[in-house]
Amino acid sequence: MASGGEVSCSPEHLDVPRSTLSNHWRILREAGLTLTRSEGKARYMTLRREELEARFPGVLTAILASASDQASASRTSR
Repeated sequence: MASGGEVSCSPEHLDVPRSTLSNHWRILREAGLTLTRSEGKARYMTLRREELEARFPGVLTAILASASDQASASRTSR
C-alpha cells in the first residue's frame, strides 16, 4: 500500500484472524489514512498519500523511510 497501490483487505500472506484485520483496517479508515473501495464481496484499500502529505508535510515519507531502514537493519543482522 505504501508504494502507491491498492491492496486487498484480505491478503493471502497474512496469518491474522479476519476480526483483527477488520479492526485494524477500520482504525486506519476512520483516522483518514486510507480509502476503502468495495467490488462485489471484496474490499480494497488505498493509502491517502496526497491528503496526508498536504496535511502533514514530510511525515509519511519519514515514517516509511524509518520502516525501510529498520527492515534493512533487521535483514543484515541475521
